[in-house]
Amino acid sequence: QYQPVTPKELSIKSETEDYPIVIIEDGILLNKNLDYIGKKRRWLDNYLTDNKCSSCKDVFAMIYYNDNEIYFEKRTKKE
Repeated sequence: QYQPVTPKELSIKSETEDYPIVIIEDGILLNKNLDYIGKKRRWLDNYLTDNKCSSCKDVFAMIYYNDNEIYFEKRTKKE
């Protein structure tokens, strides 16, 4: 008899993945979200420095994904 195919048999990851977590939105740090992902302010400051930003105000968006991936976009300066 035939049986349904399982995600494992198709090599599909079936674990529930967390939603992306917004860390900085339009220059505003969301401290609770930083705590939620288990990162410290020093980690964030180092990340900003590595990306040539002096503060959160220089960032349009920073989004953390559960696999340690980060979407990062600097704010554009208005002239």
